[in-house]
Amino acid sequence: MRKLQDGALSIVVPVYNEGGGLPRFHQSLINVLQKATIKPYEVIYIDDGSTDQTAELVSQWHTSDPNIKLISFSRNFG
Repeated sequence: MRKLQDGALSIVVPVYNEGGGLPRFHQSLINVLQKATIKPYEVIYIDDGSTDQTAELVSQWHTSDPNIKLISFSRNFG
């Protein structure tokens, strides 16, 4: 994992079975971040054992944008 420089922004987003609404949220967040003056940034999604396509969506976004990261728990910890 690359180290961000001082002044960078890290956003942590906890998710659980959010596959239905997550794409819209993600696109809105990225639109705001791309317009922001704080660079670089990273978005870290923490998947709390989702049983839907949440982790797969975030993995796809990471493939095209290294600023997107995923931490997946093996089960739901609440």
